[in-house]
Amino acid sequence: MKARIFLTIIFALFLVTSQVQASENQSDESVSDEAIDQLIQELGNSNTTIKSNAAKSLVNIGDPAVEPLITALNDENYDVRENAALVLGKIGNETAIEPLITALSEQEWEETQEEEEFGRALETALGSFGEPAVEPLAEFLKEKEYSHSVGHAIAALEPIGEPAVPVLVQLLYTELRVEAAYHLRMIGEPAEDYLIPLLSDANPQVRDRAAEALIGTTNPDAIEPLTKLLDDENEYARNKARRALEIMENQSPETESFLYGREREFFVEDEKREWLSSLEPIVKGRSEYIMPYFYPDGPVIGYGLNFQGYLIVDLLIGSEVNESLMAEIYSVIDEEALKNGVEEVPVLFSFESMPVPDEAVDEDVAIDGSLELTTSTNTLNEPLLKGFMSMILIILIIGLLLSRKT
Repeated sequence: MKARIFLTIIFALFLVTSQVQASENQSDESVSDEAIDQLIQELGNSNTTIKSNAAKSLVNIGDPAVEPLITALNDENYDVRENAALVLGKIGNETAIEPLITALSEQEWEETQEEEEFGRALETALGSFGEPAVEPLAEFLKEKEYSHSVGHAIAALEPIGEPAVPVLVQLLYTELRVEAAYHLRMIGEPAEDYLIPLLSDANPQVRDRAAEALIGTTNPDAIEPLTKLLDDENEYARNKARRALEIMENQSPETESFLYGREREFFVEDEKREWLSSLEPIVKGRSEYIMPYFYPDGPVIGYGLNFQGYLIVDLLIGSEVNESLMAEIYSVIDEEALKNGVEEVPVLFSFESMPVPDEAVDEDVAIDGSLELTTSTNTLNEPLLKGFMSMILIILIIGLLLSRKT
């Protein structure tokens, strides 16, 4: 009898486990094409909540939604295009990389706000794929002159980091050197081993941009070539080398970024835009509350919005800054934010150097996409949780039966 009951338990557990696995395997694939198409159209709804919920549902559906989302990159509704790109980035299926680059290259770029927003979404999506996107982006950038599409493609390489450095270094030898140098500098330490040898390059413009990209470095291997560059024929290279050496001499060892407050996650761009609009009054006109902390009276050299959804505070490299001072500055900003109805406002502190005058630099320092912080949470799969609960229930019932038999 006990052997039969034991076999019954094993069989019951096998059935429950099989049901759970079947549920996991079929949950997303069972969504109909019509349901996916409906969710994609809701990405263009005028209601932000409906858009966001549709985006979350499509991310949860995953791979079955990829092809319809790729098709939606050409939708007549710009909101559908924009949010389809972002959802593809969040799903992370690599088959979307080439279509996203194609969408970037085929934009007419009449400099409308909608087109720029779509370009930003494509840039964000491509950057989220990481290393698999590097080679396709490099191929797209070959022998290109600057354009909106090219600018977004170069910017997409920055969040990828070290795997993208060789591509950006090669761009220093092209007409895209200004943009490449900026993003190499934002990548920072992973780019230094590539950049230091370029301080002695035969091309004066490459020496110039390599020195610019190394402003803020603490790498001792850069000291000698930067010192030699002080006698360079290129005036801009001399100025940047001088600035880099000055910063190295006075630099604080702590040059990482610090986030205070609560980070927000956005599934569609309208959520982000509404959020940024709520932050604009806080930074408008460099408000008086932050002025006492500005250089030369304090360490702050920049204050504005980052399009990822943060207030950003740039601190001068080499200035005396500690956690206590950052906490003090944050409390002042947070108090102002509360007056505007924003709780736990996210503020990103980063260390920067004073800008170096240049012949032609067109960079948006106040609002840029160079910093993208991510958080992750571990969640238990719902079907799996239900399966475990069922197994526990079966074990309890059989246990009661066994106790009665004895």
